Amino acid sequence: MKMDYCIGCLPKSEYVMYVDASGDDGTKLEAGSSLQYAVSCFLMRREDIQHNTNILFQIKFLMGAREKDEVKYSKVHRHPKKEQIHALLKNVKGYLSSSIVFKKEVLHDTAYMKSLGGLSHALSILFISFLSKELGNSSVAIYVDRMKQKEMRLVEYILGYHKDRGSNLPSHTIEFKDSKAAGYELIQMADIFAGITRRYFENTLENNDVQALNQKCPLCYKAPARFFCRKDKSARNRALRIHYIDSVMHLLRNTENVCSQTSLITFPVKHKAHYQYFFCMKK
Repeated sequence: MKMDYCIGCLPKSEYVMYVDASGDDGTKLEAGSSLQYAVSCFLMRREDIQHNTNILFQIKFLMGAREKDEVKYSKVHRHPKKEQIHALLKNVKGYLSSSIVFKKEVLHDTAYMKSLGGLSHALSILFISFLSKELGNSSVAIYVDRMKQKEMRLVEYILGYHKDRGSNLPSHTIEFKDSKAAGYELIQMADIFAGITRRYFENTLENNDVQALNQKCPLCYKAPARFFCRKDKSARNRALRIHYIDSVMHLLRNTENVCSQTSLITFPVKHKAHYQYFFCMKK
């Protein structure tokens, strides 16, 4: 199924990034607040917008939704056709970076928690500063799902602060859009990626394969030549199939190939070393 998409509605930037989050900023974890908060930044070349939008519409078709309906990952992961939907995601073109906040470990930082949404979005978007190898002198049009006014102002302030101080932040525009708005539907794809990411990190903490790899990865992180997890490739493959994280791995690895930093950002930072199995065997 191929749909016409309003590419001409977007600014003539060479790249477009769509940003959305999964989770909440609540602090009462025992009362049902999410354990993690995830933000996904989905970057693509302008010429791939049509391709990726067609995949989004195919997902909507499988779910029995209309083209103008909003698709949220909270519905996708419970849908009877979720296997087919996640298979479609493996054909998406672009680059992905995702940040994960382990909320339980940052609850003591009240200042951070008060600005969790805005800070997490801003720090995730700043990731494009490390993509100079891919972006070159290209500009990026950034579209973020609407948030609270104070959060949107904080995102604009942080990006403006870095731009004014001569950082490597590329030329860009940023707008906050409703993910249901015509021409900006790919924000819904960013929501799907954020949902997959949060669900993986929230629900694999007790998994035996993941626990084993979490223990080995810091050793590889300090001495990459060891590659401990190569001794149990089947366990690694099982770990990457949990909650369909494998459906976004090609996008994370695309970013790894053109980036000077890892495409997976964690808060606290120490957790990053525990998830190197995401990238240690790219081929």
